[in-house]
Amino acid sequence: MITISANTKEIDDLARALLRKSQDLSAEMRDIADIMLDAIAENFEQEGRPKWTPLSKATANQKKGGKKRGYHPILNLSGGRGLLGSISADSDKLSAIVGTNKPYARIHQLGGKAGKNKKVTIPPRPFLMLAQDDEDEIAEVLLRLLSNL
Repeated sequence: MITISANTKEIDDLARALLRKSQDLSAEMRDIADIMLDAIAENFEQEGRPKWTPLSKATANQKKGGKKRGYHPILNLSGGRGLLGSISADSDKLSAIVGTNKPYARIHQLGGKAGKNKKVTIPPRPFLMLAQDDEDEIAEVLLRLLSNL
């Protein structure tokens, strides 16, 4: 499973302060999991934030042919039934987790060699990531809780 963990100093410091004051952050963690889930959906919608490497001509032509006529967004050939549809969120009183169980997710997230005899190079297209505005929204959830304690 691939997961996102926010490793920003601001969020870590806020989370530590909150943990000292509270032992059950279930509602906030649920909100944070939802923010992360929305962020990943936005990554797919915008084809990366920042933009992913465009498809190779061969891949783009393959996606246009046969039953797969028309434009299909990068990493979204099968609509919501594929990688995007596999993204799940979970939370408990102290954590928020977002990830996927698809075995091919890693190659798309990190890039690498794939295909027969590993002859195809797939560029990294990180979909499990947060943009700065997503991190700011998470920080707002934690700041709001801290100000209400």
